[in-house]
Amino acid sequence: MPRSEFDNVWERSLAPLEVARILKIRRRVDRVLLFPNQFAGVARTETGTVRVAPRHPQLFRELTRSFHRQARQVGGVQTGGSERISNDGVATYLTALMAVLAEGVPFEYESKRDNSSAPRGSFDMSGTIREFAARGIAHRAVSHVSIRHTDQDIVSLCQRVSEMVRDLTLASEQESATMAQLLDGIRTSDRVQETDEDSRTLALRISSRYPERPDVLHLVATCEALLNEEHTGTMARVTASSGSYRFADADALWERAVHAAFQTALAGRAGFEVALHPLRGSSTPLFSDGGPDIDPDVIVFRDGHPWMVVDAKDYLAASPDPSGVYQVYAYAKHLQIEHAALAYLAADRPWQSKFGDNGVAIHSLAVSPKGPGPTLPRLESSARRVLNEILDTDSQLGGNASSDRTRE
Repeated sequence: MPRSEFDNVWERSLAPLEVARILKIRRRVDRVLLFPNQFAGVARTETGTVRVAPRHPQLFRELTRSFHRQARQVGGVQTGGSERISNDGVATYLTALMAVLAEGVPFEYESKRDNSSAPRGSFDMSGTIREFAARGIAHRAVSHVSIRHTDQDIVSLCQRVSEMVRDLTLASEQESATMAQLLDGIRTSDRVQETDEDSRTLALRISSRYPERPDVLHLVATCEALLNEEHTGTMARVTASSGSYRFADADALWERAVHAAFQTALAGRAGFEVALHPLRGSSTPLFSDGGPDIDPDVIVFRDGHPWMVVDAKDYLAASPDPSGVYQVYAYAKHLQIEHAALAYLAADRPWQSKFGDNGVAIHSLAVSPKGPGPTLPRLESSARRVLNEILDTDSQLGGNASSDRTRE
C-alpha cells in the first residue's frame, strides 16, 4: 500500500489491529507492508472493510464451530478451557430460523399517512379538508394506510448472528446461501431499523412479546448462544473508538483441538488428566538469559504428575522441524519426563514419526487440514495411536519410570 494512502486514509482504522497483534505493519519510506498473524476475520471501519482469510478455511470453519471462543481485549489476554460445544450452533440456528418461517414470522403494523389522488386505507376527513379542500384542491385526499412489517427486533437479532457467521466463515457455501435466503424470508419490507441496543435487550424484548411461541423462543435462545460464545473462546475482541472488529485466533483453536484429541484418546484410562498449559504462548525461556521456550500447549498428567508434553503446530510440515523438537525436548528434560509430542498439519499425506534418546522420546504426528472428512476425528485417531504405542511400551518395561522419577 502506498505510504501516503496509509497515512491519510487507513492508519487510524488499522492501528487497533496492530495493537492487538492481528496485523504486523511495516512502514517504509514510500510504502506500507501488511502481514497478517494467526487471526482470521473482518474489520468494518469508516474507511472500509478489511478481511483476513484463514490459511486453512475448511479446518478453521470446523474448529470455530467445535470449540467455545474467548474474548481477547486489546492489551490483554483472557484464557479459558477447551470445552466442546455439544451442538453445532450454526446448524441449530438455521433449523430454528426455518421453524419460525414455517410457523409464520411475527409481524407488527405501522400506520403511514398517504397523500394521494387514489387514497387507500382509512379516509381522513379533517386532514383532507385542512390539507387540500381549504386550499381549493379537490383531486387529492389524506388517508392512513396500515403497513405490515416483520418484527424488527427479530430481524435485527438474526442479522447480527448472520453477520458474525459470515465474518468468521463459520458456514459452508451451501449454508451461507441457505442463511441468506432465510434472512430474506423474514423480511417483509425494505424497512430496516438500525439499533445500538445490545443483543440481550433485543432478546428479552422478543421473549416477553411472544411467550406463547416456542419456536420464536428457541430461535432467540439460539441467537443468544451464538453471540455469547463470541465472548468465551479464542476470539480477538478489538476495542476501538469506531467500527467493528471480529477475528478468531487460529493458533488457539488448533491448541484446543490437540488438547481435545489427547483428552479423548485417554478417556476411560484411570489416572490420566490432560490440561492446557497456563503459560502457553507466553514465550517463557528455559533459562533466565534465554534458551528455548518452555511453554508447550498441552501437558498430560499421570497420577497427578507430568507425564508428557505436547506442542500444537498449526502450520504445514512434511517432517518435524528442529525448533519444535528442541523446544519440547528441553521442556521434557526440564520436567524430568520421558515423553514429548508435536502435532502438525500435514503438507501432503498424514504422517507419524518417533525418535529421541534414552532420556526423551519425541513423537510427531500430522493430519491433513483438507480431509477427507472432518479433521478432529482423524487427529484423535493419531493421538490414540501415539498414546497406545507409549503405553504398550511402558507396560512391557514394567511400569512408568518417568512418573516414578518425577515423584522422587
